[in-house]
Amino acid sequence: ISDMISSLQQETNIIAHSMVKGRKLTDQTVTGIQEAGHSLQAIMQAIETLSGLAAQIATATEQQNSVSIDMNQQIHEISQSSENVVNQANQTLNLTKTSEGLAKKQNQMVERLLDS
Repeated sequence: ISDMISSLQQETNIIAHSMVKGRKLTDQTVTGIQEAGHSLQAIMQAIETLSGLAAQIATATEQQNSVSIDMNQQIHEISQSSENVVNQANQTLNLTKTSEGLAKKQNQMVERLLDS
């Protein structure tokens, strides 16, 4: 009986030791899972931050595109206005030349009248 009790005690000790090892492994696994959870949470926060930055970049790009379009339109309008000014200046020059020619003819006519 004593051998049997001793054998049972040894087996109980082995089982208890195995249970302690199992408990330590379980604790380590839980710790690893918790660390993985924290890492995943940090990754999710980083993804959210990057997503927000991407949205801000997209908005800024749209705004810059809009400003570029407005500037191009304004430059085109300035170009057209400049062309109009040049055309009007040419018309004024032509009218001035015509007026000068008419004034010369008038002077010639007055001189003929005075000479006669």
